[in-house]
Amino acid sequence: MLPMTREDITKVCNIIIDYYQINIPIIDIIPIVKSIGGKVILKSDYPLNGDVRVVENKEYTFEIHISDKQNQARLNNAIACLLGHVFLHMGYLTDNEKWTDYKENQSLVGFTEYSFQAQEFADNLLMPKKDFLDYVYMNSTNDYIDIVQLSRYFCVSRYAANNRGKWLGVMKWR
Repeated sequence: MLPMTREDITKVCNIIIDYYQINIPIIDIIPIVKSIGGKVILKSDYPLNGDVRVVENKEYTFEIHISDKQNQARLNNAIACLLGHVFLHMGYLTDNEKWTDYKENQSLVGFTEYSFQAQEFADNLLMPKKDFLDYVYMNSTNDYIDIVQLSRYFCVSRYAANNRGKWLGVMKWR
């Protein structure tokens, strides 16, 4: 796979948001997965980050298996990352040849370029640039934004909201 820039990932994510008419903020990502042809299976004995399985390759269906032992913000982020892998690396609805050739046992986990791209996808899906910046500008006072309220609004962790703000240039790197 050719390296994807942050801008490329943003474009893909914006197309998906528009095409599936995804409302922001995403409070519960599970119905979104269903609307795009996937299924989330929550398991009590599963790793927090979960994994993705292609179930009917020719029918464009997949399953996300993930632990149910996490809060909604963490669950949203983990599932959004896995959706990043589904669209960016497995070719779901974006590259039919890649999707039909995808091998279920291929590893997409760990600290790889794929993981960083999937996280970028998740950030763009859960906190699209325009929505994020609009919220920050409308709710900041004297260059201060309440990170707790920001993270609650987007149903993400404080860390995720803070990191998104840094990458978008509205929060300081320290």
